[in-house]
Amino acid sequence: MWTAFSNKDLSLPSDQLHLWSVCKNMHEDRISTYWDILNATERERALKFRFQKDRSCFIIARGVLRMLLGNYLGIAPAHIEFQFGPNGKPYVIHSNDIKFNISHSGDTIILGFIKKHRIGVDVEYTKREVDVKKIAEHFFSEEEVRSLFALDQDYHTQAFYNCWTRKEAFIKAVGSGLAFPLDQFVVSLESTKEATLIDTKWDKEEKEKWMLHAIEPRKDYIGAVSVKGNVAGITSWSYQ
Repeated sequence: MWTAFSNKDLSLPSDQLHLWSVCKNMHEDRISTYWDILNATERERALKFRFQKDRSCFIIARGVLRMLLGNYLGIAPAHIEFQFGPNGKPYVIHSNDIKFNISHSGDTIILGFIKKHRIGVDVEYTKREVDVKKIAEHFFSEEEVRSLFALDQDYHTQAFYNCWTRKEAFIKAVGSGLAFPLDQFVVSLESTKEATLIDTKWDKEEKEKWMLHAIEPRKDYIGAVSVKGNVAGITSWSYQ
């Protein structure tokens, strides 16, 4: 359940995960407001996008990120400063505790926030034409491929996106990018069960340290969030 957010002070307890869904089309009229709070590097990155829709998405995502971080940290959004890890993952220099991640697809943006733990989020628009068999055989583990094609064909696309978003969320949380071997861990594909990290082949105990959670922010969108650590509760908001 995604609850509409009213502009109030935010508190992020150490054992809680906050997820935010943003409909890009509802924020087009705030582009200039978000632009004003971006720093010079972000503006430079925005201007490098060839298409206006991609530029707008970047500005909205970074603007909302700054608005939310400013609320969590009690800092003016324009004063938020970022640094980047070895693989380019950003973090806030004002706080060693708060961690975040962003994903977008179509007109939907997802942001996740947690304290201390590694976090990764992914969202995908499911009405795009994709070669499920080719992509799965190239990127999924053998176990995932077998599970996928054991299903009735009517469920292949849904199961494919379940698997894809869960794997993407996990590698984003790990922070190694696409250099991380996608066939070395196994995730669940089913929609009827809670998302699960089934196997981590390099270390059988590693899977016990992670949480996977499936999300459906809007019709025709599937997503997932991965956290390394214990999460006592998840709150999902729609940022309007």
